[in-house]
Amino acid sequence: MKIGITDDAIRGEEHYRRLRAAGFAHCDFNMADTEKLPYSCDDAGFEEYLKEQRAAAERAGVTIWQVHGPWRHPVHDSTPEERAERMEKMQRSIHGTAILGAKYWVVHPIMPYGLDDLLTGNAEKTKALNLEFMRGLLPTAKREGVTICLENMPFPDFSISTPAAIIEIVKAIDDPNFAMCLDTGHTNVCRGWQKPAAAMREYAEYIKVLHVHDNRKRRDEHLMPFYGSIDWTDFYKALCEVNFDGVLSLECAPPKKLPADIMEDLYPIYFRIAKAICGE
Repeated sequence: MKIGITDDAIRGEEHYRRLRAAGFAHCDFNMADTEKLPYSCDDAGFEEYLKEQRAAAERAGVTIWQVHGPWRHPVHDSTPEERAERMEKMQRSIHGTAILGAKYWVVHPIMPYGLDDLLTGNAEKTKALNLEFMRGLLPTAKREGVTICLENMPFPDFSISTPAAIIEIVKAIDDPNFAMCLDTGHTNVCRGWQKPAAAMREYAEYIKVLHVHDNRKRRDEHLMPFYGSIDWTDFYKALCEVNFDGVLSLECAPPKKLPADIMEDLYPIYFRIAKAICGE
């Protein structure tokens, strides 16, 4: 099983070499914050920055497997102007994904009626706007050779949170450049929702990438696997049963106040935990 980790740290060749020394051969390049690099650059600087990151990762023996596209919270998707701004940033991010050499770009659904559209009767409008928006991204994805992977969410009152709701969008778009990112923690966060292993077994043909983390079913905690309630033995069995050939990509969130040098000491532990999921 290929093993990766999300890359939220200060980047550079030394950082990638630390990841590789810990065991990680793949990473999820985070481009969620559009107020930071590389979005703050002009077009030439944008491309130069990402080419440098790709070269640094390759020299260190790390493959940038997937990219996390723009996300902001609180969300601002309510007006046509806000959605147009998101569209421009996301198209730029897809282009950046291709520059990085990654084939998969992960994005959250847009949330034009907020996180509680199930309570306000706006679920169908949310779905319609997401279909329109995602179809608008497809020409860029096709041109860049990138697959958009729509991610399931941890919000119980949002209509496009569950894996089943994501799959409805994927099936409706019905395009080889549009698939799903299965987030294990988001799937597990609310009681009564489908377990990650069950979602993997049911929707495997549509799932191209993973976000792997744990929680205790109460909220989206991004804990290390085995620190919450997910059955990781069953999840790995599901991966094997469906012959998943992607990356087991960790998306854990250590305390924000944790010093950077301690975070780097955690990388080998994260890798050992990922190997433990695989029974190794």
